[in-house]
Amino acid sequence: MKKIALGFSIMLAFMPLTTLALTSEQEAVISGECDTIRETLKMIQRSDSKVRTHLGAYYENILNKFMKPLNNRLIETNIPSNELINAQVNLKNAKDKFSEDFILYQRILGDELIQIDCRNNPGGFYEKLIEVRQARSVVRDDVQKTNALIYEYRNSVVRMMEGLND
Repeated sequence: MKKIALGFSIMLAFMPLTTLALTSEQEAVISGECDTIRETLKMIQRSDSKVRTHLGAYYENILNKFMKPLNNRLIETNIPSNELINAQVNLKNAKDKFSEDFILYQRILGDELIQIDCRNNPGGFYEKLIEVRQARSVVRDDVQKTNALIYEYRNSVVRMMEGLND
């Protein structure tokens, strides 16, 4: 039975972002497996927190140990690159948006969804789960956009280096 509940918990967490009315059978499953579902969500919350910490540190390192020093060095040597400076600003903004969106996601997950008594309110629990999944989707999009900006910065550096070698 625990395997079924764990499977249902994972399915609930990663289903497509649609709002569908729950059947009485689905409500019964949520009510009956409430404790297991909540524990699974707590595990997801802990795991996501670790990923957020690592990604945040990764983005900070790229900004502070690579982008800023390179851009400052280029300015000092009279080879400023507006493209690289703009890329640095864009990455900082994307990193900040990622952090803000992740905090919102964690608040909705931990302070709201996990606190709902899914045994007595499976419909409300499911509605909040939809909101959590939407917030998580925004965070996923932030990560993809931030990673794309890092890749674009890399390409800009390569282009600049090729231009210097000509």
